[in-house]
Amino acid sequence: TLGENIGDLGGLTIAYKAYLLSLDGKEPEVLDGLTGQQRFFASWAAGWRQVIRSEEAIRRLATDPH
Repeated sequence: TLGENIGDLGGLTIAYKAYLLSLDGKEPEVLDGLTGQQRFFASWAAGWRQVIRSEEAIRRLATDPH
């Protein structure tokens, strides 16, 4: 999965640079105690989280190549 990891990191890097460009040099306000950068990465991480049943976790361990 090295290629996928590199692709994921490349996509995240491009998205983060686009986010910084969208700020146009301005500092985003702190919301709910989080800076703009913290919110950016928290939202990215939230896209990866999931809750699955233990049966599904076992199935994925047995069949998912990742």
